[in-house]
Amino acid sequence: MDKLNSNITADIINAGGYLKEALENTAYKFYVETEIMSNLEIPHYHRHETTGIEYIAEGKCAHYINGDKYHFDSGCACVMSTVDIHRFKKVSEDNEIRAYYLYFSDSIIIQELLNCISYNNLPIVTRVSREIKEKLESYFQELLSIYKSPYSLKNKLIAKLRINEIIMLLTTDSEILEVKHRTSQKRITTILSYVRENLSEPISVESIANEFHLNHDYFSRIFIKETGKTFNEY
Repeated sequence: MDKLNSNITADIINAGGYLKEALENTAYKFYVETEIMSNLEIPHYHRHETTGIEYIAEGKCAHYINGDKYHFDSGCACVMSTVDIHRFKKVSEDNEIRAYYLYFSDSIIIQELLNCISYNNLPIVTRVSREIKEKLESYFQELLSIYKSPYSLKNKLIAKLRINEIIMLLTTDSEILEVKHRTSQKRITTILSYVRENLSEPISVESIANEFHLNHDYFSRIFIKETGKTFNEY
């Protein structure tokens, strides 16, 4: 685990149009953008008010999510909830990155997929196949076109369909869950070792979350998922 900042903050980003309340009050209930970035670097950890997908079409960057470092290149994507904190860092001075950002209201997701992107199952980090990559990017482009177009019921239904298809493609890859489970297991093992070594010191959920640069809610839910107990019960 890379500890980049001695005091990680998780301020809510209020940029663009993806405030949770704003999404609910718009006709399409999603926000999408694409960027070409030559100097990608967000130095502070942050989180968003709504579920989102961030996808790299071209280029390379380091993506830090809940304290874990991921090497993102073409075809890499992450699905994050409102409690997942993250930041980006470029990997070279001349590196140019093309990325898509999609944030959406959970109200447009069908129930079966909503379970996949529930609070307990995120973040999801994956690298997609070439076939899926082409399909995903065509969907992102279609959503961009819809987002910039006047409202119509047809566009609304197509957008809802495409967002659900994107989530389905990203959450039905078996490699996703395997990587995620292995990562959370490793993190909890490290935390339990730390607890055993510091039993003489006052230990709380807050102190552990701060020590390992994790969001408080995120730490609580992965601890229960991996151990079957709350941290206090343990």
